[in-house]
Amino acid sequence: MRIKNSNIVTWLDTVSIEEMSLVVDAFYRIHRLSCLVINLDTLLTRIAEEACRVVDAEAASVMLLDVDQQNLYFQVALGDRSVQKKLKQRVHLPISRGIAGAAARERTSINVSDVKTDPRFFRDADQISLFETRSVLAVPMVDHQELVGVLELINKRAGEHFTDFDTRIMEMFASLAATAVLNAKLVQDKLNTERLAAIGEAVAGLGHCIRNIMNGIRLSKDALNQAVYEKQYEIIPDAWPILSHSLDSIEAISANMLSYSRVAAIEKTPCNLNKLVSDAIALILPRANDAGIAIEVSLAEDATIPVDKFQIQRVLWNLLANAIEACTPQGGILSVGVVRQEQHLALVVADSGSGIPPEILPRIFDPFFTTKASSGTGLGLTCCRRIIEQHNGSIVAENLPSGGAKFSLLIPYN
Repeated sequence: MRIKNSNIVTWLDTVSIEEMSLVVDAFYRIHRLSCLVINLDTLLTRIAEEACRVVDAEAASVMLLDVDQQNLYFQVALGDRSVQKKLKQRVHLPISRGIAGAAARERTSINVSDVKTDPRFFRDADQISLFETRSVLAVPMVDHQELVGVLELINKRAGEHFTDFDTRIMEMFASLAATAVLNAKLVQDKLNTERLAAIGEAVAGLGHCIRNIMNGIRLSKDALNQAVYEKQYEIIPDAWPILSHSLDSIEAISANMLSYSRVAAIEKTPCNLNKLVSDAIALILPRANDAGIAIEVSLAEDATIPVDKFQIQRVLWNLLANAIEACTPQGGILSVGVVRQEQHLALVVADSGSGIPPEILPRIFDPFFTTKASSGTGLGLTCCRRIIEQHNGSIVAENLPSGGAKFSLLIPYN
């Protein structure tokens, strides 16, 4: 038995099962989208489309509130792209004007069956869009007492008027849209905060790193000056490696910063990874010998694969340098292998160092994350991952049971 207050006729009394089914299906789709879609414009567009479908409207828009300017601007307007662009650029509606402004100002839904008889109607939007507005349902978007904007439905089809049922359902849609906007802002604020913190850490780390390199250059410069002016040429063999290493460090830092700040297009050509490995080892061998590190190499019979030679060389050099650093000063073994797999060619670099602490293993590819204090910028591995992903491959880091770390690069054959 259904009990109803005789003094209240609820809006649900006139709703059919078909109408409620349409609404439930729309909310279900929006809920799924809100879990999957992170782009705010995409989500709001779909909410506007579902709103049009539910109330059978010709058009819909989402206008957001500029709190500082106290006006509404178009975030989403269904229709032609060029019209959307014009509305976004030209229309900024003070909340003191228009039907949407009144809905925002009064925080109440406004249903106007004939806009020509309403003095609040803002005609500029129609003039820009060349669209004739006949009826309007404007619903404020509010979440936890915070006004976010206005959801506006235009022209009920078949010449009808928006109903009380339409208003109630659109208030629910507007609440969903408001929550989506505020959640997007929270995510963006968090990203901005993390980005600023990362930039601050990077700048500090970069400053320390460059200062240390400059100290090395200054010492080598002083030694070379002494060798030249005082004819103490026996100093040169000791000073020159310091200068050379310092210049190499500056070049590596500059390359990493440029690589991170702009994504360069890769140019694939058939390349023998065995040769890349052999060339890289030949370059790094003196440094490994000085650190007491033995290098073990295992090559594949056929290691030809289309890659950007210079980009893969950068990745390989970075991993080899990191492996040598991991084994310094105690010495150890550095292993490099090229392995053919069913769908990939694997390039593996492993060392016998102390390994990667488990608590930081998930973060080692993050931009600006470094454990090298003043001697690193935290961009080397980030750039390595970006280069491999540009080759549609992947890079995985793990600790070995015997100790040390292993980096595996998987590059597809095509």
